[in-house]
Amino acid sequence: MRFDPRQLRSHRHTHSRPILFSPRRALGVALVALGLGPFSVAHSKAEQHVLQLTPETTEITFLLEATAHDVEGLFELEDGRIVFDSDGGEASGTLRIDARRADTGNARRDKEMHTEVLESQSHPWIVFTAERLEGEVPDTGSGEVALVGQVELLGRSHALRMPIELEVDGDQVQATTTFAVPFVAWGLHDPSMWLLKVAKEVQVTVETSGTLQAVPSADEAASDAVSSDAVSSDAASADTASSDADQTTGGR
Repeated sequence: MRFDPRQLRSHRHTHSRPILFSPRRALGVALVALGLGPFSVAHSKAEQHVLQLTPETTEITFLLEATAHDVEGLFELEDGRIVFDSDGGEASGTLRIDARRADTGNARRDKEMHTEVLESQSHPWIVFTAERLEGEVPDTGSGEVALVGQVELLGRSHALRMPIELEVDGDQVQATTTFAVPFVAWGLHDPSMWLLKVAKEVQVTVETSGTLQAVPSADEAASDAVSSDAVSSDAASADTASSDADQTTGGR
């Protein structure tokens, strides 16, 4: 059997061509392998928001059940600012209530409340400090979350969890919460008497509305700082150039 060179050429053509990698293609393969390519899924960090509360848009009421008749009253918010992640987690900020302005509409009862129960002259502030948010704040529509933290009352701190119903419309939010404060268990005076018995807990309701504002991320803040520095540098360079030009003109 004789060797035919044409058979060798035909055999070579039946094999597929070798795959050649250009530098661009090699980089693309490496990025995909690392999960950085166009088909990878990016999990963005939760967006942080701040809710500023004002006395004008916040109403705080309380209800104390009693044998004769229930006692209803008002607290006044001094100021409030809560910072939180939109999908829950760590939270911060405070709500401050001026205990001296608590009012039930009855002068004699209010005097007893301020003197014996709230001791508002020596402890004028009731302060809630946020620690975490449970649940997720919806982008729009209704939602339920809980704000957890510590409330300082008469110089002592107590854990408090406030379940909150939300209504979100764009950057506007309405929030309502009702929670129980076991004031007797927390060491406050029990105003019950022989014929008048009051509950050991007071029900507090907070209704508020405000504007949600996004908190710039660290990268955005750094970018803004760099941009600000660049603008300042350009302005300084322009001032220097103008000054040099003035000196040159004056020298002539």
